[in-house]
Amino acid sequence: MADLKTWLGGRSEGRPTKRRKGQDDDDGGGGGSGDDDDLGRAIKASKLEARVAEMDEETMLREAIRLSEAAVAVPGRPMGEESASEVNKPSPKKKVDPFQTSQLSDHTDASLLLEWPDSSFSSKPAEMINKLEGSLDLLYFRRWINAHARQHLRSWLLSNLAWHRVSYTRPSTKQRIVTPRFTATFGRDETGADMARYPVKPKEIPQVLGTLMKKVEEQTSARYNALIINYYADGTDSISYHSDDESFLGPLPTIASLSLGSSRDFYLRRKAPADVEIPPASTKSFSMGTKGHGPAASRPTEKMTLSDGDLVVMRGRTQNEWEHSIPKRANAGGRINITFRRVMTVAGTNNFQRYNRGLPSDDDTRVYRWDSREGRMMPGSGGL
Repeated sequence: MADLKTWLGGRSEGRPTKRRKGQDDDDGGGGGSGDDDDLGRAIKASKLEARVAEMDEETMLREAIRLSEAAVAVPGRPMGEESASEVNKPSPKKKVDPFQTSQLSDHTDASLLLEWPDSSFSSKPAEMINKLEGSLDLLYFRRWINAHARQHLRSWLLSNLAWHRVSYTRPSTKQRIVTPRFTATFGRDETGADMARYPVKPKEIPQVLGTLMKKVEEQTSARYNALIINYYADGTDSISYHSDDESFLGPLPTIASLSLGSSRDFYLRRKAPADVEIPPASTKSFSMGTKGHGPAASRPTEKMTLSDGDLVVMRGRTQNEWEHSIPKRANAGGRINITFRRVMTVAGTNNFQRYNRGLPSDDDTRVYRWDSREGRMMPGSGGL
């Protein structure tokens, strides 16, 4: 132990400054700058030795390791000392988050949303939710987008999109259906089909959302070509249990869902009890996904609350074997949900247009725009 104390004291005190042969003191006599340096080092060494004497064995060992590493990093430098250039070296400039320095307004600058710097996203790994040997397969990224970026994105979406509240009469039952949320959709299949095959012409994905989509693709290791965007104005807006297992999405589709705004419950339930095998979804239906069967109480469930900036990825057998919903709630604020999908066929693109933008023959073909003064959607015109 005494040897370690001696070594620490000697390594910590540094080396005396050497004077060149024939060098005179500044004042022409003894006790010049060289002697001052030696006296200062002796005082410093005495203080360090006193500090070492008070160390326990573990602390001394850590200090010895630190000093050894410092000697390797900067050979020949007295231990515990920094060069003047390092002392005066300015701290590296912290990268400025453009969203944080920009003032939020009703008309967010789209150029900000074209940058999407890495600082806009969390680097935390996803929570993996896997049940019944892969029957349910989710990735859950909490607060994936930081607060400033998601506020700007939500503001841009509300202010710039043309929203729809699709209303139509179901031919088989003559029942009038009013979609209990506002919707928009962008993108199309990659078949290269002539536009004449689309009763409602698909809209190209805006550059802002296209850039974001690439970030989602990187995060989820999947490819997308279409978006469906929902705005839930309050707790009365909802979406009932359903699954996105239509054949136009391909087998085992991956769907990513990004939440912005107020928190809402997100419920999933299996289409059958845990011990019942679920066959693959029908490949014949292009418009309706398969529904669950059997008492709901006997089926496994998964419940979570999605908050502002959360990203959930549903993949594998999830769509084939589970349904999901956003239930009604007595008290809830406005929430936007962006779902990223890959549609494979013309019929799939037409399905997205029909149920998220509507058809000219529908009961209500109005476009809605966000009114910031009223704080709600109002009938209007224009928008993306």
